[in-house]
Amino acid sequence: VGHETAGLFYFSVTPRFRRRSLGSALLDFVLEEARRAGRRSVALQASPMGAPLYRGVGFAACGSFMVHSPYSDAC
Repeated sequence: VGHETAGLFYFSVTPRFRRRSLGSALLDFVLEEARRAGRRSVALQASPMGAPLYRGVGFAACGSFMVHSPYSDAC
């Protein structure tokens, strides 16, 4: 996104594999890669389903937006 900010704009675990800590493992990996790349912050877009995962590691909401999708679990 910027010189010191990484961006995470789509992150999903298919329904069959949810509730197995895969999302947490993937997020940990992405955040570590951002640190290794010298990024000091990460900006992301979170669905209501994913928001608790991000809040749990310290992210805070700073705005909202609407998403149009034919998939009922997209938001």
